Amino acid sequence: HFSAEDEGVKNPPKIPDEVMAILRTDDRVKDTAEVESIPLGKVPTTWFSASRIRLGSGEATDLIVEAVGPLRGANVEVFWVFIQRNQTFKLALMLPTHDLIVKNLRSHGYKDIESMAATAIDVTTVRFKFDGEVYKDYASRTEGIK
Repeated sequence: HFSAEDEGVKNPPKIPDEVMAILRTDDRVKDTAEVESIPLGKVPTTWFSASRIRLGSGEATDLIVEAVGPLRGANVEVFWVFIQRNQTFKLALMLPTHDLIVKNLRSHGYKDIESMAATAIDVTTVRFKFDGEVYKDYASRTEGIK
């Protein structure tokens, strides 16, 4: 369970260079680098917090990366989910949300992911399933706050 309320991951692993290259192509990262007057190639790894996770059933270790520092939002955080195949990382989901929850249910061998975001009047939950290449929106529901 990852939350916008957290300050990032304790003892995060080093983010691989190939993952940083993909993160630097994200529009939010580009916009923040421009505002901060930082060349895109010099966006620091301190803007991100990563967590190793095994989403698939194989031996590969995947990554969930959370925005921190100047990329942090107010009650909404950006999360990037990277899967590792053949020693290469691929972006499988980018999601601005309050909570990202890895479920035990699987689709195409990968754990399902759920997001939760709230406004002053309702909570929206979205379930994502792996389609063999990336995570896709599978089901969503919005409920009023009681």
